[in-house]
Amino acid sequence: MSEKSEKSDEKNDIPYAEANTKVIKKKLPAKPEGKTETIPDFARVAIVPIANPETAPDLLHLAVDLAHPENGKVIALIVSTGTMENEAKAIEELKPIIDALIADGHALTLETVSAPSIARGILDAARDQGADLLILGIQQSARGDVILGTIVENVIHTAPCDVLLYRAAQSSVFKRVVIPIDEGIQAQSAARLGIRIAQATDARIEAMVAQPRYRSQYEGMAYIESTLDGCPGHRSVKRTVLSASNPSKAILTRTTADDLVIVGFTKRTEFERLMFGDLSREMLNHAEGPVIVVIRSEGSDDLAERLRRRIFSWIRPALTRVEQTEIIRLARENSTVNIDYVTLICVSATLASLGLLLNSSAIIIGAMLVAPFMSPLIAFSTGITVGNPILVRRSSISLVIGIILSLIFAGLMGTILPNVTITPELLSRGSPTLLDAAVAVASGVVGAYATARKDIPAALAGVAIAAALMPPLCTVGLGFALGDSSLAIGAAVLFSTNIISIILSGAVVFAWLGMSPRNFEENRTSRAIISLVIVLVFALPIAFALMQLTRQANDQGIIGRELRSALEPAELVEFDVAYDASPTRILATVRSTTQITGEDVMVIEERLESSTSEDYQLELVVLIVVRSPEDSDEVVVPPQILPEVTADIALDVENEATPEVTPER
Repeated sequence: MSEKSEKSDEKNDIPYAEANTKVIKKKLPAKPEGKTETIPDFARVAIVPIANPETAPDLLHLAVDLAHPENGKVIALIVSTGTMENEAKAIEELKPIIDALIADGHALTLETVSAPSIARGILDAARDQGADLLILGIQQSARGDVILGTIVENVIHTAPCDVLLYRAAQSSVFKRVVIPIDEGIQAQSAARLGIRIAQATDARIEAMVAQPRYRSQYEGMAYIESTLDGCPGHRSVKRTVLSASNPSKAILTRTTADDLVIVGFTKRTEFERLMFGDLSREMLNHAEGPVIVVIRSEGSDDLAERLRRRIFSWIRPALTRVEQTEIIRLARENSTVNIDYVTLICVSATLASLGLLLNSSAIIIGAMLVAPFMSPLIAFSTGITVGNPILVRRSSISLVIGIILSLIFAGLMGTILPNVTITPELLSRGSPTLLDAAVAVASGVVGAYATARKDIPAALAGVAIAAALMPPLCTVGLGFALGDSSLAIGAAVLFSTNIISIILSGAVVFAWLGMSPRNFEENRTSRAIISLVIVLVFALPIAFALMQLTRQANDQGIIGRELRSALEPAELVEFDVAYDASPTRILATVRSTTQITGEDVMVIEERLESSTSEDYQLELVVLIVVRSPEDSDEVVVPPQILPEVTADIALDVENEATPEVTPER
């Protein structure tokens, strides 16, 4: 721009700006006398990822200017992905720059983190360090267009804090800060940042708004004032209103290579970009001087808000789009049936069956280590989360094949092995409880989280999932092979509850980490409908099962309290409830020094039925305690079962002191 045109512009703009400012100042709070406005919203922790040592000085100087002057901290971050030679070279080149800044009194450190990808390393560092600000450097291509790249795009879409994009120019020296005013809160954030940088560098600052020619100049000036209102130091900002059909080009004609352009990023649809343009993109592509784009900046120094954002980002490490795509790709690979999957299913089913029959926990654990159920289950959860019916169908086929093979091998073990009996390990899988459902939910959570977070070994999650699935599944096959249908049905209920709990809890974790159908451009609506339908189909049975288990758990709690209360001073050793019988059968074991008659049992039954509104048949196994004469003057005689009483009483004798003493009959 020529000197003549610049003087002409100043002659036209400045008097008009001053005149309009006087009109609007009546609505603004007066500046307190004797006080100077400060900028309170500095960054306490600013992270600068370094990929190119040539642009590092500009980024670090910018971070130092924006960090809190007293307790601010700037971190120069190098993300290690395994190429140690390049990282060592970068550290060697950065060391003199960092030492110079430290010598000037700035709190700056150089840190290296290891991560599966650069974007994930940046995001994890921002979360772990509680960063308020990320400053990313971007380059301008030879054609003049700025290509953000996948790293920058993933960071700005997922970052837990404010992000600045810095596009360098031929010279990083600037004399004026220009703030193009666009709509939204991002414009105010850009204004606050521009004022901070202008005060730190003693540069002039000017806010510009470009509007259609049919709008009044007063309207444009009011828009600038509403944007700057509340920004500390806004009185030092020059206001300029431009009339133009193309706002971006109008602002670009008023900037030179000596200007630093700071613009807020506003999310717009494709139609809005087509109709109104994209101011931030135009500034990045065509501004002659350096450009800063403010993204997701809150423009606030509220400690409570910063703490909330930090805690939320810490408990929710959102996945980048690249990571989500990688999870879907792995799910497609793992949902297919191959020879490895079939072999591991057969081996794990055989080991689990042997462990159940031998009552060996060690063998059962060994079966869990090789069971491959995690891959299709997590693929199923992924398909539900993103609404991918093909992925759901593939994983369903894999699960069905694995279930059939497991049942066949478990049945064979129960049929061909000699002298097999029902063991405690088998019995423990035949009666599902809420605790079993809780184990399945926890297994699904850890499985999905380990899949999403590459630095967590997936094998650990696989063991947890196998623990909730393979033993009860093999119990089903063994139960049918041994002719115990009650055991097989109970284990089948447990297996069904566990597998649905794992799938749904895994889908919830993926959704919590940011995966959803709307993240994929194609068929968003249909994907969302598919996800909803599949979730409902699986959620209804598990909800019914959990309600039943909850009711049974509550009933058992009431039964336990009533039995202990009614049987005092006798001691209730244990009790079991058979819900498959009609009426519900309760088998309790009691230690007592006194007789318990059939009439007593009937009274206890009535108390139970009045407490739970259910019909019960109570059977007591009474362990009669016979004490030696030193402890008691009398010997307890086991009561006889009264023939006219329908309640069942089983009597046994336990001698605590002298096994040789036999009570007289």
